Amino acid sequence: MISVCLACYNGEKYISEQVLSILKQLSPTDELIISDNGSTDDTVSILHEIADDRMKIYTYLPLLNNHHRHSNLHYKVSKNFEFVLGLAKGDYIFLADQDDVWEFNKVKKTLMALESYDLVLSNYSIINSEGVSVQPVFHKSIPLKKIAWMNIVNMPFHGCCMAFRKVILQDLLPFPSELITHDNWIGILAYIKGYKVGYIDIPLVKYRRHQSNVSSFASKSCNPIWFRIWYRIVLASQIINRCF
Repeated sequence: MISVCLACYNGEKYISEQVLSILKQLSPTDELIISDNGSTDDTVSILHEIADDRMKIYTYLPLLNNHHRHSNLHYKVSKNFEFVLGLAKGDYIFLADQDDVWEFNKVKKTLMALESYDLVLSNYSIINSEGVSVQPVFHKSIPLKKIAWMNIVNMPFHGCCMAFRKVILQDLLPFPSELITHDNWIGILAYIKGYKVGYIDIPLVKYRRHQSNVSSFASKSCNPIWFRIWYRIVLASQIINRCF
């Protein structure tokens, strides 16, 4: 059984296309768990109009912490993903964002890779706000570093491109109370904990680049350098606390 975990907020413009690209690849026994973070647009109405029994729609409103303004939005997204991961029943868990589009073979290719690995990361392409391809292949070489701790520097783990075996959740949950981004926590902690991490070198997601992106991983970060350094220090300390 597959569980697809999707967190959303004010995603009315793109969420229908993304959800349909996911549902086309799921079996009747799989599930798509969606947690809305209090959208003020028509996101939830659009989701209910799709009316698929495999969809489970929730509303989750995490309390804000005292993080700097640069991190609060990421923090809310991570808490939302923590919530949906806690609901997942599948043996294999896929993460999804509200505004991307899955390639037609994403589930098939990913499940094949998960026969050999505990967690897999795939390449991706980039589309613009209108869905037009602007970069067919993002990574020109394998982004994963062989030394697990080195991945804290380049941050190669992007949630929309990740899937993993449910067994990993025993080490991932609960998230640290001060966690900022869920995807780096999941990928790097799994790597350091000794789980087998693999890479699929073909684009399995169309990452949509637009003005409202929460993540900026497909473009140069707009965060100041002090924040990027601080974030990596915080993440490293969180991983050390969980591992040791």
